[in-house]
Amino acid sequence: MESRIKSEKLTGLASLFFIVGMVFLFIYLAHQIIFPFIMAFFIAIVLRPVVVFFNKKLRFPSVIAVLLSVTLSVIVVAGVLFFLSWQLTTFMDDLPQIREHLNHHFQHAQSWLYQTFHISYRDQKDYMTQIREGNMAGGQIISGTVLNSFTGKMFNTVLIFVYAFLMLLYRKLLFNFFLKLVPMSQHRTLQEIMFEIKVVIRGYIVGLLTELCIVAVVTSVGLWFIGVEYFVFLGIMTAILNMIPYIGIILATIISVFIGLISSTNLTPVIWLVIFNSVVHILDANILSPRIVASKVSINALASISGVVIGGTLAGVSGMFLAIPVLAILKVIFDRVDGLKPWGYLLGDDMPKTVNWLMIDGPDISDAQVSDEVTTESTDEKKKKD
Repeated sequence: MESRIKSEKLTGLASLFFIVGMVFLFIYLAHQIIFPFIMAFFIAIVLRPVVVFFNKKLRFPSVIAVLLSVTLSVIVVAGVLFFLSWQLTTFMDDLPQIREHLNHHFQHAQSWLYQTFHISYRDQKDYMTQIREGNMAGGQIISGTVLNSFTGKMFNTVLIFVYAFLMLLYRKLLFNFFLKLVPMSQHRTLQEIMFEIKVVIRGYIVGLLTELCIVAVVTSVGLWFIGVEYFVFLGIMTAILNMIPYIGIILATIISVFIGLISSTNLTPVIWLVIFNSVVHILDANILSPRIVASKVSINALASISGVVIGGTLAGVSGMFLAIPVLAILKVIFDRVDGLKPWGYLLGDDMPKTVNWLMIDGPDISDAQVSDEVTTESTDEKKKKD
């Protein structure tokens, strides 16, 4: 009997790992199809109050209300992209001056390598020649890859807004579809799950956009005060990359340092830039994010970091960005389904106030003490029963 129970448990555990593995494989192979749907779903949740305003308050037909809401969102996104493109155009106009700054830093780097590691200037030049030849050989392939990637991103962006439009338009149809998938007795639970998902995702995205605006303004003003060129572009870029949890601020600092180096021969603003970005990140991680964003999803740091790493591995930057809201949706579902509640507890940030003293990290108690206390407890229980 015991061997049968163990066999059933092992079979259930193996089935769980198999299902999880198949889900990861499916996401890895089909993420370019899945992620536009997920992103469109999030946009539809955020735009739903705008649609209701146009439909209920201004008495617009449903199609017109949805079309106007999606069009406004497209205009906002296009405006941000246009501003960033304009900043990049200004950056490209300064290429002659940038080349002079790069040559200045390159000469200093050559001198440092020669004095520190005794690498001759000739060896350094030969090494750079090899790198240049390799880049020229692969330049055509890289340019073709970049062009294909840009075309694919633009196509996916258009699809996202098309999907969002259709999801808002056929919202009732999709809702009734999910109701038909479950028995009548579980309709109430499903409605609660969908409502809670809507509240969590909307609060998370609105909080994220609020955090983005605050970080963009603070960073731009701080970089302007330090004397870094392209401070508005760097401020917006830092705020956008900061939306990728834990990893985005590191990428933003690296890019900012690079632009700071090529825009000036003075290293002092670059040093202050690194210090200022670190201060902004500390304030954001300890004040802004916990109060504006993290309170909306209630996901612990271990689950967040693991989700970001897994999402980045499966789907790149888009996977990193969508990891936290997807985990929030999973937690809502897990908390409402009896068999999945332990997984929801694992994702949550509710720290237990008490722990079992027999746990690994508990007090150092010898086996003799454990056996004595267990024996004493069992004896006391017997006396109470008698």
